[in-house]
Amino acid sequence: SYEYSIYDWIVVILVLLIGLKIDFSTFSDDFEPYFNTDINQPKRTTTIPYNYLCIITFGVGAFLVFVVWSSRKLAAYYFTISFTIFVTCIIKKLVGRPRPDTVAVCGGQGSYHDCIKIVSKSRITDQFFSFPSGHAAEAMAPSMFMT
Repeated sequence: SYEYSIYDWIVVILVLLIGLKIDFSTFSDDFEPYFNTDINQPKRTTTIPYNYLCIITFGVGAFLVFVVWSSRKLAAYYFTISFTIFVTCIIKKLVGRPRPDTVAVCGGQGSYHDCIKIVSKSRITDQFFSFPSGHAAEAMAPSMFMT
């Protein structure tokens, strides 16, 4: 019912904020990645910027859900995306897998300690947040919800 919908939105916002807090956090100085396979690839190229992906999943996808269903289902749609961000950020933080282009970006053997000397603190987190793919997970969340 409508009186509980405010609680739905509070949960959505809390889960999203916690997930984003994890996403933007940095590693400790003694960080060691869980595994280092296939890190000697050419530098990556971006196919779609992250802010566009957010506009598509949070904006266009939500509009489609709103058209298909009533606005009461919109909180569930946003929860699906927010929970996906939350879970993938936790897994990324636990695994800390380097991106395939880590050697090309950082030199040496592509270790965290090689990278910290070259890459900024904010970029280093992104360089070691390769698994699971946040873009793929955030694109699938609305698809699974609609299904």
